[in-house]
Amino acid sequence: MLRSKRFTLVLAFLIAVALWAYVLGEVDPERRITIRNVPIVYTNEAALEDAGLVITSVDHDKVDVSFSAKRSIANKISEDDFRAIVNLSGLTRGDNVVELSVTRPSSITLDSISPQYITITTENSVSVEKEIEIVYSNQVENKEPMITQLSTETVTVSGAESAVDKVDRVVADVDSSRITEESNAITVALVALDEEGEEVTEAHLSESNVTVTAVMMNTKKVSLSVPVKGMESGSITRTVDVPEEVTIKGPSETLEWIDSVECKEIDLTDVYVDSTIVLEPVLPYGVQLAYESLDPEMHVKVFNASEVSFEFDETDITVTGVNENTTVTIEDVEIVVTAKGTLSAIGSLTKDDLIITADVTGLYNGSHTVQLNITTNVEGVDIAEAEPASVVIVLEM
Repeated sequence: MLRSKRFTLVLAFLIAVALWAYVLGEVDPERRITIRNVPIVYTNEAALEDAGLVITSVDHDKVDVSFSAKRSIANKISEDDFRAIVNLSGLTRGDNVVELSVTRPSSITLDSISPQYITITTENSVSVEKEIEIVYSNQVENKEPMITQLSTETVTVSGAESAVDKVDRVVADVDSSRITEESNAITVALVALDEEGEEVTEAHLSESNVTVTAVMMNTKKVSLSVPVKGMESGSITRTVDVPEEVTIKGPSETLEWIDSVECKEIDLTDVYVDSTIVLEPVLPYGVQLAYESLDPEMHVKVFNASEVSFEFDETDITVTGVNENTTVTIEDVEIVVTAKGTLSAIGSLTKDDLIITADVTGLYNGSHTVQLNITTNVEGVDIAEAEPASVVIVLEM
């Protein structure tokens, strides 16, 4: 009896195995499978570049793909058999909702893509040229490297407009400990920094590094002399604040006999508002300003000065130097003239006190861009600027 039951169980098991093998081998049922994290790839990137755009963000960079296939086929399918594609052609500035397409093996049925749409944000692509700024780390007391050559003095910063606008300067940080008293070249990484000194990683630099040729020099503090003229004009007075000394660097035998340096003369006659002026020290050959003294500044305060602006158009311009039988036409233009001078003179100045002329002497038929000349007979008034400074005049004889 017991033997009979065992036989029945074994027989049932064998039949089940046979049926399962039949289903797998002959019927081959379909399966539904999901492949996760399929990377998104982009096509027609040239179209985006031609449109002057750059991608700043994408809300998804991978998708999940669900498909159905016979079991025998499904077991052979992997992530590499799929490509989630986004066509970048036709994108505009701002947010773009774009549908994905998926390439897949022909032997399967695609059931779904998740997500089916993604949002791509673009901005205008811009580029600007920036001078490379050299800074020094690991400084040695009373010594500083002198740069004799850079492989390039400028670098192009490109990318999304918002990213490029953040870049205040591009810096090469020279490790002073690598510089010796013999000239040598080192490779230094370039970094784009914002006004706070933080790296702007979103901006792209045309060069990732620069080759710096340098030699170690001595430094010395010396007095600074700044010749100034035009401190007073009429009732206008000016005061200046300048550094008393600067640090210079160069060969020790040259620095020995230098105790002071003088700047190029500064003329303040036409300075009517508080200003900051960069000084230009005159240095002997082989001597430079040390890093701590680069671009020394003069701060100017102006007293009893004022300014006023008036608006003019083409009808206010007097054309001089016109040949006989010549028709003169001035293209429509709006001109803003700014006059500066003493408080009393500017306070009483009117538009009629300003004379605008354009001289066409020696010019003949055709269209010409002619510089404007603005004068006044009022004492204590100077004409600072006209915007625009020229107009288009058409002459017909």
